[in-house]
Amino acid sequence: MRLLKRLAGIGTAGLLATALWGGTAHAMGPLARFSCDVDLTTASSWPTGWVGGITINNTGTEPFSGWVLQFELAAGQSVSSAWVGTLTQALPIVQVRAPVWASGIAAGSWAEIGYVLIHTGVSDPPRNFTLNGVACTI
Repeated sequence: MRLLKRLAGIGTAGLLATALWGGTAHAMGPLARFSCDVDLTTASSWPTGWVGGITINNTGTEPFSGWVLQFELAAGQSVSSAWVGTLTQALPIVQVRAPVWASGIAAGSWAEIGYVLIHTGVSDPPRNFTLNGVACTI
């Protein structure tokens, strides 16, 4: 029992020392089976829209098969076209389904889609991304 308390104290002291000297402490734990993040890029823009890209990163341990990316747009925005996927919209929600030739995203891999967004003045980026119902970080 004393050994466990002593080891616990060393762990706490290590975290405290890391914090005091400006380091970053990371908790160790199992990776999520299904998790994702997205990276947004803008290739070009104009006063009422832009051409953008979305990189979907599978950060989990399982593949996303037959993926569907969903996200939300601000009021007054819509996607006029997209490539590398099939686009559907019920504004403010947009869905992009995987193309048949690239229907899976393996663990540790990514997929990229492109789109043209038009707006009536609000140029906020898309938000609230999910991949097959799993919330993605941005």
